[in-house]
Amino acid sequence: MIVFVTVLITKGMKPADAVLVVGCTGLLGAVVARVCTTTLLTARWRPAWAELQAAPV
Repeated sequence: MIVFVTVLITKGMKPADAVLVVGCTGLLGAVVARVCTTTLLTARWRPAWAELQAAPV
């Protein structure tokens, strides 16, 4: 991330703006990764969980 901030500053962006842009982009990426991972894991485990609940004890 430091490299990205440095490149943005070198290209003429203010340091505070560069940090804000890189921080928001990183946060957005983390949210997207979390949603995709959670959705994929939930979709994979749902049939197994239903089968586990239906099994007699």
